[in-house]
Amino acid sequence: MAISLEKIQKLREQTLASINEVKRALDEANGDEEQALLVLRKRGKIVADKKSSRETKAGIISSYLHANGRIGVLLELKCETDFVLVTKAHGPRVQIVIGECKTRKEITEQDVLNLAKVADAFPKERFDVFILFSKLNDFSNEEIERCRKAQDTYRKRVIMLTDRELEPYFIYERTEKEFAIDKHAISLDDLAKNTAVIFFAPQPTSAT
Repeated sequence: MAISLEKIQKLREQTLASINEVKRALDEANGDEEQALLVLRKRGKIVADKKSSRETKAGIISSYLHANGRIGVLLELKCETDFVLVTKAHGPRVQIVIGECKTRKEITEQDVLNLAKVADAFPKERFDVFILFSKLNDFSNEEIERCRKAQDTYRKRVIMLTDRELEPYFIYERTEKEFAIDKHAISLDDLAKNTAVIFFAPQPTSAT
């Protein structure tokens, strides 16, 4: 049976499942939205059960002690992802980079949604989370628009790198010839700012 785009979009917004997963669930439920939601939840449970036995080798243990010495937190964070980098920011904050690293395959909408969901799960008062997308070829316009959606409302957190940045000894050795960026960028915040100038709101150099 024909499934309307409105139903697919509505269920997708509710579940963050991919378009294909939502369509399959609606087909299986003969177009019934409530039944399709149950199908997606059941599938999610199956996936969670399968992954629960996997060893999560990427993660951190972080602690926080309030100034009065009477309140404290010890956090063990375990995760399974393509890429994880953890650094100490200023003060008690922790910087984390999670990412999707591919050779020449496409960065999909599901890749972006998954990483954004993980990033949003971290407490903002304790963690600065950055999302890295890297490839060994150029990003398509569609991929750039997808990655843009992972930006936080109040801060730049997306970092995008291609072979143009990854191959040279200095990361922006080639890119600085094309865009008005900070060629000496080394902090995660600076990399995210450069990403915006290169991909989201391009600022070519006067030479180009």
